[in-house]
Amino acid sequence: KFFILCIVYLSISLSIVAQTDSSEKYVESLSDNFKKFDAYNDLISLTLSTAPNKSYNYATIQLALAEVDSQFARANLNIGLSYDYRLKFDSAIFYYNIALERYNQLGNVFWMGQTYLNLGIVNYYKGDFDKSVEHYYNAIAMFDSINYLPSISSIYINLGSLFQEKQDYNRSLYFLRKAIEVNKQLNDSSSLAAIYNNLGINYKKLNKTDSAIYFYEASIKLKKLLNEESSLASTL
Repeated sequence: KFFILCIVYLSISLSIVAQTDSSEKYVESLSDNFKKFDAYNDLISLTLSTAPNKSYNYATIQLALAEVDSQFARANLNIGLSYDYRLKFDSAIFYYNIALERYNQLGNVFWMGQTYLNLGIVNYYKGDFDKSVEHYYNAIAMFDSINYLPSISSIYINLGSLFQEKQDYNRSLYFLRKAIEVNKQLNDSSSLAAIYNNLGINYKKLNKTDSAIYFYEASIKLKKLLNEESSLASTL
């Protein structure tokens, strides 16, 4: 339901190790600090879920390389992410807030939105639902202002899941319906299938059996269609 933590299988991890070794050599070959800073972004992305300690080391090196405000903001955001993936949530929040302050000074709406989104997620994992919702709302305001639908979709899905966990099923339904509107614009059938399933769960909890069955069936139908398309693509 949430997007910051994910499972990475061993086969993927081995591939990432090879990519990391290659990328480290490339970074070491760079003499321009701006190019080196950007290259560390790639290393951090490669190692964040599989080797967050390594990711943290890269981010601290990146912070030492930072020369302008946008780089200071990104490095602090990356340090926050590395703490987040190691489940050190208070430290993650500390660095996210530093990044947020910098992005606010720069007027960078997109990265303010992403940082608010991360703050929403990390506070959810801490169990501070009210703070999580507050950050999600701030993130929506940022992304709405630039019409960035992918992150708006993620936030609506997260809010739907959050209120479902709080057993506030009507509020959960509200946000999941908003997520449907956005994902239809994105033509994201995979997300729609998951949203329909969550709608089914909510309606079941509200003892609205007909609606629950309708959305469960809609989810199954869409998943079958996606599997058929995937199977067809693999034969071409």
